[in-house]
Amino acid sequence: MAECDARAIASGTPGDVLMERAGSACCAEVVRASGGIYAKSFCVLVGPGNNGGDGFVVARLLRRAGAFVRCVLAAAPEMRARVQGDAATNLRRMEELGVALEDFTGELPRAHTYVDAVFGTGFRGEVTDTAAAAIAALPSEACVVAVDIPSGVDGATGVVAGCAVTADVTVAIQALKVGHVLEPGAGKCGRVVVADIGIELDQPLAHLADPRQAVALVPERARLAHKWSAGSVLVVGGSLGMGGAPTLTSLAATRAGAGLVTTCVPAPVQAQVASAVPEVMVVPLPADDRGRMQETSFGDVPGAGRFAAVALGPGLGRGKGVDAFVVRALHDLAQPTVLDADGLNAVAGEDLARRAGPTVVTPHDGEFERLGGDLGAYETRIQAAQAAADEWEATLLLKGPTTVVASPDREPVVCRGGGSELATAGTGDTLTGIIAAFVARGATPHAAAVAATLVHAEAGCMAAGDGRWVTSADLHDHLGAAERSFR
Repeated sequence: MAECDARAIASGTPGDVLMERAGSACCAEVVRASGGIYAKSFCVLVGPGNNGGDGFVVARLLRRAGAFVRCVLAAAPEMRARVQGDAATNLRRMEELGVALEDFTGELPRAHTYVDAVFGTGFRGEVTDTAAAAIAALPSEACVVAVDIPSGVDGATGVVAGCAVTADVTVAIQALKVGHVLEPGAGKCGRVVVADIGIELDQPLAHLADPRQAVALVPERARLAHKWSAGSVLVVGGSLGMGGAPTLTSLAATRAGAGLVTTCVPAPVQAQVASAVPEVMVVPLPADDRGRMQETSFGDVPGAGRFAAVALGPGLGRGKGVDAFVVRALHDLAQPTVLDADGLNAVAGEDLARRAGPTVVTPHDGEFERLGGDLGAYETRIQAAQAAADEWEATLLLKGPTTVVASPDREPVVCRGGGSELATAGTGDTLTGIIAAFVARGATPHAAAVAATLVHAEAGCMAAGDGRWVTSADLHDHLGAAERSFR
């Protein structure tokens, strides 16, 4: 963003014009968030940099509109000398209109709305000294609007190393930054508004998923469809004591639009799964003496190659025999395969790259590291996910509070939505079934992963709507409505 800003200035748009546009957009959101300016007071916290310059514009425009506004420097008094360039120009304009720049004395003026213009998206490290004290002095009950990003949030990573402003509204200048969408920074932003100030953008690091565009890439069922043409899914998983996982995956696939679902489980688990999901045909496979899968050739499973998508891994358990089973299954089943849960523990990234068919892997951070990914080698989870997807030649859905979907040779997608209602056992198994169903319906693995993530999150929100605690099974009742809400 800094490079785009510099190019805009170099191409003829003066920096003070861009600052005026940014401050004007922020001022409009401040007024909107405050419910107008009548009988309201405002306090603008500024730093000595360009973010503070935007704050000077906000204070001036509020004062010009007739509002009562004060402006406080959230830095040591001697830092006034560092206010330079366009920021200094706008400080002078603000003061000419009768708004003085005050020093922070340990307490902030009482106000209805506070504007945070202390640090911008270029901030790194930890807020200290006067700035930290000023942030701590913000009243918890007041409305806070952040200019570009809440002070204390690293705009490039979303990291919050120390204290940070918790905003009700954040006005992102021209484009979302990583710090707006990755936790913990995202949790400090409140409602995020993107303000277009006329800066031309170049290639982004990633895209934010748009639910309607994503779900539109999942074909709807044709009017003359039958159960095979509607989308057929083969679910492979389960072990003694973990029959619930393939059950949830199978049920999710049926509720996400698959016309036919068949589930392969170890023989001792067959009755449990068959009784739980009567719509599903359950095929028993050989099991060891602990009720886990033994290495099996899927060439011996009738019709295994006919399915449009495979979901492999839920509830398989751990063990050398299970590992051999997964590797053999990935070799035998050439159709698109969603690999999840214990299936991820059985392979490494190089195994995925050798597959003949497309693969979707859905690890959380720990499973990602076990697969061979390296979160510590990159600045953000976005870059780590993309590097792994390219190396493994697979679509990677890196689960977390903000999910990243990456596929080889394309820009990654960031998916937001859902919340703590998804923090319950079995929701990952449900997500696997949705992805497999969307692939079976004709979506590409990448499109299916993005759409399934969003539908899964929306179903969680719907299930939590009545205020009760949500179980993974609750999501299934809302999958169809969640998908339709985006069409």
